[in-house]
Amino acid sequence: MSHFLKGEKTIENSSSKPKKVVTLADAQQSPYSQLLIGAFLLQISDVQDEKLMLSLAAKIYPKYDEFVEKYSLDILKKHLEYVKAHSTNIKDLVTYLDNALENYQKRLVGQEKDNKESKPKNRKKGVIQKEKIPDYISNPGKNKLTQKGIEDSKAADELLAKINGDLK
Repeated sequence: MSHFLKGEKTIENSSSKPKKVVTLADAQQSPYSQLLIGAFLLQISDVQDEKLMLSLAAKIYPKYDEFVEKYSLDILKKHLEYVKAHSTNIKDLVTYLDNALENYQKRLVGQEKDNKESKPKNRKKGVIQKEKIPDYISNPGKNKLTQKGIEDSKAADELLAKINGDLK
């Protein structure tokens, strides 16, 4: 029979990958814990809740790994900000986050499908729309000082020189 120090209870990670033992310390130090804290979905006091943290590490964090691998960490951050902005009175955080991620992934898959279907079928490949070149590049002479501008500039420089000379 093995024994653990306080705070080192373990839980088996439920994924198809080889079983990995997750400790409370692992769950607390997970970057996803930091994201949840940053999104105000997890409070600092919740980090000490052993049952909650081990549940997150076992059920939610592996799904976040898969999500980040498929999409990106930035999209996960935006999702968590959205969840916080649209959530009130969450009773079971683990279940709530699980359902929210599942619904979000369905929506993303639906958007990807819509994007593929809405693309024109007989689009010419290799056609690139050119951007308009700004005037200061395509017509460099247009921005040169005019003779009057040059004279005004000289007059201003002479006036400044006189003022500076009077100040000395």
